[in-house]
Amino acid sequence: MTQYTTPHLSMDYLVPEQAQKHVTLNEALRRLDGLVHLSVLSASRTTPPPNPSNGDRYLIAANALGDWQNKDGQIALYEDTAWRLLAPQTGWRCWNEAAGQLLVYNRDKWQTLEPSALAGLRFTKTDALFDFSKTLPVLNIPAHSLFFGVTGRIVQSLTGATNWHLGVADGATRFGTNLTVAADTLINGPANPPAVYWQATPLLVTPVGGAFTGGQVRLCVFSLSLPVPAA
Repeated sequence: MTQYTTPHLSMDYLVPEQAQKHVTLNEALRRLDGLVHLSVLSASRTTPPPNPSNGDRYLIAANALGDWQNKDGQIALYEDTAWRLLAPQTGWRCWNEAAGQLLVYNRDKWQTLEPSALAGLRFTKTDALFDFSKTLPVLNIPAHSLFFGVTGRIVQSLTGATNWHLGVADGATRFGTNLTVAADTLINGPANPPAVYWQATPLLVTPVGGAFTGGQVRLCVFSLSLPVPAA
């Protein structure tokens, strides 16, 4: 009776005076184990594989035969020595491992989950530690990217200079001017407005009042790149 099962996964409830309640509970755990974070080995098989392993899952393809006949579109879960067949419901999602596709069950069929209009956009955060007692790294604003800004933190107090600027070659103070040299100073230099950089452009750290002799600052660049069509 439906009042004794859960509405979505059809798991049996425990009821008063029920014998061997552990059996009912274990059956529910098996079903959850098979359906939560659902991923199938394949969605193209029409017959069971000859030597399945415990826990193997398949999405049964159309025109299935044998033990899977008339079970097209269902999830086949192998448990110990037998197949458990589970009928999907609207909204179920399933990862097809063989095809590398995410599927969703909608309108009585499995469909490839269409990518959103933003699929392929790549938002990147690139960071580097500038240690002024060593050779400095190069931290670039990526080429062909929309640049949003740079942030940072002074990890160790900077020595040798009284303050410093942060920018690029054609704008040495674009992201910060007369910044302090004390440890734990935070740098927050948003691009105003965000700008397109067509070539890789290194960040420029310019000391004021003398050359840097020591200290560390970590800087992070934030940018957005557009996807390029496949061949």
